[in-house]
Amino acid sequence: MTRRNATSSACTNGDVLTYDAENRLTSITVGANTTTYVYDGDGNRVKKTANGVSTFYVGNHYEVTNNVATKYCYFGKQRVAMRVGTNPTIYLHSDHLGSTSATSGASVSSQNYYAFGNIRNTTGSVPTDFGFTGQRRDASAGLMYYGARDYDPYLNRWTSPDSIVPQPSNPQALNRYAYAFNNPVNLIDPSGHAPQFPGDDPNNPDPCATDWRWENRWYEAHGYTWNDRRDDWHIGGDPTFYDEGIMDEVIGEAGITIVTPATTAQKEAIARGVSMFGRALSGGVPQLRELLGRTSVFIGPHSPVFCGSGANPCSPPNLPNMTHEVFFPEQVFVNYGVNMHMNVVHELGHVIDWQSHIGLDPQGNFAGRFSDVWSYEPLTTYAATGTFSNWERFAEAVAVYVFRQDYARVAQFRNVNGNDIQAQMDRMQALLEGWY
Repeated sequence: MTRRNATSSACTNGDVLTYDAENRLTSITVGANTTTYVYDGDGNRVKKTANGVSTFYVGNHYEVTNNVATKYCYFGKQRVAMRVGTNPTIYLHSDHLGSTSATSGASVSSQNYYAFGNIRNTTGSVPTDFGFTGQRRDASAGLMYYGARDYDPYLNRWTSPDSIVPQPSNPQALNRYAYAFNNPVNLIDPSGHAPQFPGDDPNNPDPCATDWRWENRWYEAHGYTWNDRRDDWHIGGDPTFYDEGIMDEVIGEAGITIVTPATTAQKEAIARGVSMFGRALSGGVPQLRELLGRTSVFIGPHSPVFCGSGANPCSPPNLPNMTHEVFFPEQVFVNYGVNMHMNVVHELGHVIDWQSHIGLDPQGNFAGRFSDVWSYEPLTTYAATGTFSNWERFAEAVAVYVFRQDYARVAQFRNVNGNDIQAQMDRMQALLEGWY
C-alpha cells in the first residue's frame, strides 16, 4: 500500500491518497473526511462510501444510493438520458468532447468547464455526476474517475502516472501525469491510458491510439479475435502486440524473466512464442507458467562455453542449477527472423522436460523426464540428427504440437505415418495437461 500527499482543489494543506497493490485509489482523506472505494476482480470501481453513505455502481448504466436507483440510457457510446427512481426522464446534452453541458426534461441546468475540466460555472441543479468528457466526478474528493486512474481537474494532472508511455515519439507523452498530451480542448482519454480525438475510429491500428486499442490489447496479445456478429472474443488469431509493455506482461505472465538487455524485436519474438504456446494449452499462459517454473532468459553475443559457444541457442540439461535457463545468442534472432518465436517454443520445451518428473513410464519403469518416455519417431530432420536425440525429439514434438503444419516452414518434416503423428500429439497433450 502506498500513500501520496498532493495539493488538490479540496484542501490546500494536502490530501492523503491511498492506493492498493494494483495502483488503484482505495481512499482519499480531505481534512477530516475520508472517501473509500471498492473494486471488482476486473478492476472496475463498484462501490464508493463518503460521509457514511454508500453508492454501488454497475458499469456506467446503473447505480444505487440510499436504495434509490439511477439508470442511464445510451445511444451508441453517448450517454443521452437518465432517470432517478420514479422521477421523470432527464435528457443529457454534450459538447464536442462528450462533456455533459446541459440537461432538459423535468429540470433544466447547464454547466461549463475550463479547458482542463474544472467547473467554470453552473446554472440550476445538475442531476448527474457525469461531467467533463463524460466521466464521473466525485464531489467529495474533487477527482474524476477514468477507469485506469483518477484525474484532478484543478491541478490539470492525473493523480498517478500512466503505466506506460503510449506514444514515445510524442514529447508530450513523456510526462506520464499529463492529461491528454496537454491538449484538452481537442483530445479525450476515455480509459485513462490512451489520449485520442473524440471521433477516432476505434480500430485505429496505431499502438494504443484509442480507448478500444488500450482496453483490448491484452486479448489481442493472447491471440483473440473480435467477432462482430457474436459480439465477443474468440481465440484463434495470431498475437498482436501494440506496445512493449504488453510484451513484458505476456512474458512475465509465463514466469519468464529476461535477465539481460533485450531489444523490442527480441521481446516480441519471446512474447509471441509464449502467447502461442499458451494458446495450445487448456489453461493458457498461466498453465505454461506452471510447466516452466521460474525461467530465466539470457541474450548475449554467443552461447556460453558449456553450450558449445557459437550462435546456437541452448538450455543446458546437465547442470541441475541451470535447468530453468535459456541462452539465446543475438545472431539466432537474425537467423530465424520472423520464425524466432518457434525456436522459443522449442527451447521452452526443453525447460519443461528438464524439470518434469512423472514417476513411472507406461511399462512400469522409473522415468525422470518426459523425454525418457518419448520413444516415438522423430518428426523433423533436426530431431533425428540431434546429439541428444531423445531430448530433441521431445522438444521438436512440442513445437509441432504448438504450431502444427506451420512448423514445416522452419523445420524439415520427415515422412512419418499420419497415425503416428496423431499418436504423438495425443501423448503430448496428455503430458502437458497433466493426464500422463
